[in-house]
Amino acid sequence: MSESFAKQNSTKIWKWIGVLLFLFSIFVGLGMKAQPVHAADITSSVSGTGAGDALYNNEPINKVDFADWDKYGTYKLTYNYTIASGTTVNPGDTAQVTLPSGTTFSQDLSFPIKATDGTVIGTFSAKSGSTFGHITFNDYYSKYNNDMKGTININVSGSKTHGSKSSDYIGKNGWAWNGDFFGKTYGLDENGRYQYAEWDTKINPNKKSIVDAVITDELQDTTKQKILIDPDTNKPVLRLTDESGKEIPSSEYSITYTPSDQPTKIQIKWNGTLDKSVNLLYLVKVTDPTYVNSGDATTLNNDINITGTTKDDGSGGGGKNINVNGKSTGTLTLGGDGSGGGSDFSINVKKLWKNVPNEDALPKQIQAVLYNNGTKTDKVLTLNKSNNWQGTFDNLFKTDAKGDPITYTVAEVAVPEGYIGTTAPQKVDSTTNTATLTNTYNATSLKVNKVWKGIPDGVDKPSSVSVSLLANGEATGKTLTLNSGNNWSDEFTGLPKTDDSGKTIIYTVKEATVDGYTSAQTTKDGSVTLTNTYIPKKTSIKVHKEWTGIPDGKDKDRSVIAVLYKNGKETDQTLTLDKNNNWTGTFGNLPVTDENGGKITYTVEEKAVPKGYTTSTPGPRAVKDGKVTLVNKYTPGKTSINVHKKWTGVPSGVTTPKVTVTLFNEW
Repeated sequence: MSESFAKQNSTKIWKWIGVLLFLFSIFVGLGMKAQPVHAADITSSVSGTGAGDALYNNEPINKVDFADWDKYGTYKLTYNYTIASGTTVNPGDTAQVTLPSGTTFSQDLSFPIKATDGTVIGTFSAKSGSTFGHITFNDYYSKYNNDMKGTININVSGSKTHGSKSSDYIGKNGWAWNGDFFGKTYGLDENGRYQYAEWDTKINPNKKSIVDAVITDELQDTTKQKILIDPDTNKPVLRLTDESGKEIPSSEYSITYTPSDQPTKIQIKWNGTLDKSVNLLYLVKVTDPTYVNSGDATTLNNDINITGTTKDDGSGGGGKNINVNGKSTGTLTLGGDGSGGGSDFSINVKKLWKNVPNEDALPKQIQAVLYNNGTKTDKVLTLNKSNNWQGTFDNLFKTDAKGDPITYTVAEVAVPEGYIGTTAPQKVDSTTNTATLTNTYNATSLKVNKVWKGIPDGVDKPSSVSVSLLANGEATGKTLTLNSGNNWSDEFTGLPKTDDSGKTIIYTVKEATVDGYTSAQTTKDGSVTLTNTYIPKKTSIKVHKEWTGIPDGKDKDRSVIAVLYKNGKETDQTLTLDKNNNWTGTFGNLPVTDENGGKITYTVEEKAVPKGYTTSTPGPRAVKDGKVTLVNKYTPGKTSINVHKKWTGVPSGVTTPKVTVTLFNEW
């Protein structure tokens, strides 16, 4: 039979294509890195897809005598699937749909399952001759993961052979076509869908003798199908064969195509008596855009009839002439259709701040975690200023695997410092589906100022200093960096006023050591001032006492006191210079600059000049090359000598002369 030829030929071609594709996939796999496979078979979580779940004409399959279905017939089955609540459906996951025993797919199938708004949920696919197919889901149910249901309608064939659908004179069948048609290949399109269909007519199957036989084949649904024209002959791709498949000579008939350029009607007139069985085979191109673009089901129809006359029962005897008027309609459904849907469920989270003095007091962000029936999940939201402190937990299940409602709560992962709040899970408002997390400001701040003192000209202060915060004497890990950029002032903000027990926290700061400076801090009105005073460089002054003009044998066993002056003012620093220290001493460890960084001028003065001496270095003496010399000159003591001239033997009346006495120094 022509039906058997067509189906067997198509099956062989497909097997060879399958082998080639398998080998190709091996070679491609060898040349590529292995990729992780995330898709899973979720058939066990999907109900309504088993062999016993099929419906035929809205009746359960077990109430239908499908065991007697014909292998050349087409029967529409319906499956209503439901994905179990709590099932996570990832893109690429599959579920198997199994046909009732004794039925198979009569054609390759690949069509979308769509939601009511046209969104594709997944794709159903099956191979011709198979007893099962698969739904391959996309990401639709990742979002609409509640009430996940759908329906698919597919066409199958039975396993019994009852012959073609024909009258005594003519019968018509249609087939989805993929393969060789008398020497040329007509395959699937790039989406794996049929581009062609074959119309197969059995003419005069009972081999009656028909005179003036005229066969008229008229294509229906011409917007969905067009007779295929061979570009080489510019004629329809059509064959007339006998039962053995041998082409019938064109001398036995004449054929007319109407219209001639793109015919929709074929008329064959037989020359002489038609007394054998003839097969009329031709291909059409499927043009229904719904099927071509998506694989949605389309139904094609074709009518054919035969007229003529015959004797009695058509044996050719001398009986009474009777008119022949045989009719047949072929119907072919390509593809299938599916529908489905689901609903989404989400929990909104809103952050509420109370008594916050300004935006600067807010933390950068907080995190909220979702709880499922009191159990912490791994779903976390980050709320911050950019999302207006709001977020949504999407793609949540309303019920668990048992179908029981899930109670969701939301908790703050950690309460920010300086705020009162809770990390206990908060209920969701059933009206707005929103959980509100509230924090109340309960913080203080500590301002830190830096003051530099005593830095002399030409000396640069450090570029920055680091200040650490202590709470009740313990390090908090919080630090400030003070520098010229912030004018050596910054603030620790958002500090909790009390600890977990409600006791007031005392905050202090500790400055990292700054070499070359001393550090002191004062606290007033919630502000800390750190004063760093420059430690000046040190110098020393050597003082030497020099004696001049002291006569030999004169006692020098005495001491003098040298007093140090600072910027002209007497200090309490003195040196005692005597014979034991060789009249030399040193003022040491003297700062070069004062507390304001100004240079200090030192001078040295002898406190009191010893009696009998005068100083040739009076007043405070300048320091030269680190030295000061104090000079004292001996001053001899004063005395007097009375001189009396005594005259003797001078006669009376004689006047004594004046005499001059000269004093001699015998040193």
